Amino acid sequence: MPQRKGDEFGLAQALADIAKGEQTASALENHLNALEGKMDELLAFFEGQDASQQETNDAVPPNSKAQEEKIKPEEPSR
Repeated sequence: MPQRKGDEFGLAQALADIAKGEQTASALENHLNALEGKMDELLAFFEGQDASQQETNDAVPPNSKAQEEKIKPEEPSR
């Protein structure tokens, strides 16, 4: 009989460990979903910025003074 009591304890401990593992996995999944949402927001923001910049570049004629100033690197200040 003592063996059976030990087996029951081992089984109870295993079930408790599985439940804790499930909770941990669920928490990780929630954090990953939140992170994915934030990454999607950032990506949409930067894609919007890129599209906006492209529209600005397309609006300036290629040989205009404004276009030349965009290309010219800044000189270091002294």
